[in-house]
Amino acid sequence: MQRKRLILFTAMMLFAVNIIAQEKTNKLLPDEIGGNFSLTRQDQTTRKSPGPGAGPGLTLLAKYNLSPKMFFTIGAGYVSATDKILGVDQEKVSLFPMGELRLGFSPVTFGNLSPYINAGIMGFKSIKTDKTESPVTENMGYDPAFTGGLGLSYSINNKLSINAGGDIAYAFMSTTTEKENKPMFWSAKAGLSYTLGKSGKKASGEEMEYPVDNNDLAIDDLFKMNTEDQSSSDNSNQSKTETNKDEADALALLFGETSNTEKSSFDSNTSDNVTTGTTSKAEKSKYSRPTNANELIARVEQLQAEIERNRQEVEELKNKVTENERLLAQVSGKVAGQYAGIEQGYSNRVSDNNFKATYKQALQYFYKRNYKETIRIMRNLLVSNPDHRLASNCQYWIGESLNAMGDYKSAMNAFNNVLTYRKSYKLDDALLMAGLCSLKLGDVNSAREKFQTLVSKYPDSEYAPKAMRFLGRL
Repeated sequence: MQRKRLILFTAMMLFAVNIIAQEKTNKLLPDEIGGNFSLTRQDQTTRKSPGPGAGPGLTLLAKYNLSPKMFFTIGAGYVSATDKILGVDQEKVSLFPMGELRLGFSPVTFGNLSPYINAGIMGFKSIKTDKTESPVTENMGYDPAFTGGLGLSYSINNKLSINAGGDIAYAFMSTTTEKENKPMFWSAKAGLSYTLGKSGKKASGEEMEYPVDNNDLAIDDLFKMNTEDQSSSDNSNQSKTETNKDEADALALLFGETSNTEKSSFDSNTSDNVTTGTTSKAEKSKYSRPTNANELIARVEQLQAEIERNRQEVEELKNKVTENERLLAQVSGKVAGQYAGIEQGYSNRVSDNNFKATYKQALQYFYKRNYKETIRIMRNLLVSNPDHRLASNCQYWIGESLNAMGDYKSAMNAFNNVLTYRKSYKLDDALLMAGLCSLKLGDVNSAREKFQTLVSKYPDSEYAPKAMRFLGRL
């Protein structure tokens, strides 16, 4: 009676966890499906027959990602423990039907390799077969067992992964005599899993990453003012400018060409003088060598006029920069009080408003090129609210900061973490940046894969043309 109650309670708990997890992940379909082939041995202290023993088994699995590091799996299948390797001599125990629920944790990722630890509970019906003298089959009934183990997952590509690991199961409710120990089973398993939505969906809605009140000024808006002026536009979109520079530098490293940065001085002096591939005589004479004193004097006067015009433009740009800094200071003052109160409490979950206020503060540090502070704040936000809708954005800006600091390997890992989210504002951004980091690290195959994924999954992305341009060069 006690066993039946425990089994019923366990089944109800499994059902409840399943419902909660599906609500948590906001989906019914799992992130991955797959199967494992296993070899299982019953511990020598809990069986009578000698021999190493390893019975075959097959388990089908469905995996749900709760966060970039946490997941749970549901499995069902057939398991057997025998006194021979893939065979039976005297004794066999079949665990069928078998079902299990496990919670897993993957703390770190080394490229495509992800170690993990898992633990949970399984239920099974055990049937024991004894062939010593006359064949005897004994139905042992249903039992629950605690189970756990370690494993490794290796991503072959964006869809397929190889999994391998080892588990132990302890049937704590099994019926035994006083001299017998409760059954324990050791398993080695390996198999494949297929990702249904690993790259996820780009989050819908407005492109703004965080909501603001009608009376508030979004951080991005500060850097999009005066778009009619190219210099101000370059200052307002500093992160985009750095991305473009990264692209040029990556191509220069890969193909041994002169980067756009090195050419910018020449281009800025000549681009205004080129129209439809032709140059006027007056424009040609501007760059020709003076042949007499009159031409030399005219050239000096022309240069003086250009210097005065440039001086006025520089003065106008300084005034615009000062105005933008003033607006930034106003926004900083609005969020400073909220940010100061959050600094001490990252170990606990913060409210949605405080999360967004601190997130905006971190973006200000990024725009000021204080990358270490940006990384620190973004990581603290991930610890406090790992399932916030802007959590993937935090991962992305960590990658941008590491990339700007020249740590391309760590930056690529951060961008790959963004791709583990089912929904994110930054999926296409992360694919582009991960491809650029791969180029800088000399991994052309990985870069090609990232660019191809960006073009195929997000053809309407603003970054798709850039990815196609890179693919044309690889």
